[in-house]
Parts: sequence; C-alpha cells; structure tokens
Amino acid sequence: MKVLLVSLLLTLGVFVDGISQASFDNLEGLPYLLPAFEPGKLYYDNGNVQDRDVNYYLITGELVVLINDRIVPLGLVTTLDSVIVGERKFVQHDMKFYELVYDGSVDLLVYHKEEAFRDAEEGAYGTKSQTAKVEQLWDPKQMQSQSYSLEWNDEFKRVDKTSFWLSNDRTLSPAEKMSDLIRFFGKSKKELKPYTSNHSVRFNDVESVKGLVEFCDQKL
Repeated sequence: MKVLLVSLLLTLGVFVDGISQASFDNLEGLPYLLPAFEPGKLYYDNGNVQDRDVNYYLITGELVVLINDRIVPLGLVTTLDSVIVGERKFVQHDMKFYELVYDGSVDLLVYHKEEAFRDAEEGAYGTKSQTAKVEQLWDPKQMQSQSYSLEWNDEFKRVDKTSFWLSNDRTLSPAEKMSDLIRFFGKSKKELKPYTSNHSVRFNDVESVKGLVEFCDQKL
C-alpha cells in the first residue's frame, strides 16, 4: 500500500537575517527532539516494517523522516501503528504522535511540543502589534510531497508545551498535575504519600512523572 505523506512546509527562516542552519546529523539550534536523524523502524497495521531515518519536529508535534535528503512529515498515515527509534517508542493516537515512556497496565505517554513566538513590534503611540505565532502552514487539499527546512528564524522564541497523558483503553486522560493522577487511579493523596514524601514530583520532568505513575500502577 502506498503511504500518503501530507503536504506541509514551514517557511521560517525566510523572513529576516539571523537564521540558524544545521545538517541532518547535527540539528543544534533547531526544534527537533533528537540531536540528529537516527535509524528507525516504522511498524504498520498490516505487519509491514519500513526502515527510515527518523526525528520529531517539536513545532508541529510530528514525526518526520528523511526521504531522498528531504525532511518529510509522516502526517496522516492512519495505517502506522508505531515507530521505534533506538530505545524510544512512538505511538499514534487521534492523529498525533506520542512517546510511550511507561508500558504497564496503564500507559504513560508524552506529547512533545513547542510553540514559537516572535516579540510584538512597537508601533505608533507606543502600541504593539499582536505577537506573531508560528502556525502549521499546510493545505490539506494540496497532496504533493513537500518538506521541512533545515533553517530556523532566530527571531522566534521557543516555548516548551510538552504534556503528559495516561491511557488504559486507547482513551487519553491528562496527567498534568497530582489531582489528575488521583482522579485517574481513584486514589487519595494519603495513599500517594509513601511515594510523594520521598520523591519530589515535577510535572515538567519525564522521569519524575514516570516514577509516580509506576508507583500508582504497581504498588496501589
């Protein structure tokens, strides 16, 4: 079955001077999850496996692959089950790619995401124009293959928007704060105290959240 790649092209880096450039094996300064494109395996629902060099583009929260030296988003490949890159596994839920960081009776998923903003410009009488936000620039009606650029406009500031999710039946529930876990596992703060009294849980740290989820899943 021919895999349909969604057309998507970010035009950052064409506006002004101050462009960060990189190469496929050194992505420093660019919004990619991995420091370089790494060998990965794409697993499809029909059992097919495809070898590709893979990375994850943080601005759109999307896995991307190298095809003929072009960075192509996987996009709406509904037949894709999972992607393995080294020891990391990515799965697809509701047309988004999440990293599976804990696999037990419940799953802990991480949606890696960044937003990018450009400072508002001051105009006449001290007014400021609306802060510019990077959007996903693609037309779903255009299906010809396009690709990401190895450039980044340094005027845009990147803001981490990573989020955590729990799943036990293909339905996702947020895991952004302690009350989310209490609600999901049906436990009380008192029941979590054996763990929280000895561990500082930070909901912006993967290993910290993973430790608490593992405790709830295995000890309670």
